[in-house]
Amino acid sequence: MTLNIDPAARTELYITLGVFALEIALLALCRFKIKQPVNPARPRLVPYGTIMIFLTLGLMFTAAHTVSLVTGKQLMPKTKQNRGGMGGPGY
Repeated sequence: MTLNIDPAARTELYITLGVFALEIALLALCRFKIKQPVNPARPRLVPYGTIMIFLTLGLMFTAAHTVSLVTGKQLMPKTKQNRGGMGGPGY
């Protein structure tokens, strides 16, 4: 499959995919660290669970950006459509 996009967008796509892979690697590292047994003599100074939440949020944004780069269309949120009020058209 060949992507029909200009070279500047292709470079941006490669950078975005690199960031996506980095986020997945950091998420795997945090999961590895959080699954290790707790050593009471050495408390954890890094909140790996909180970092995982922010990485997951970043993954969603990066995935949406990747889709918009590949398709060429920006993802828009779905909004409620006007149904004409109480008893109007659409009910």
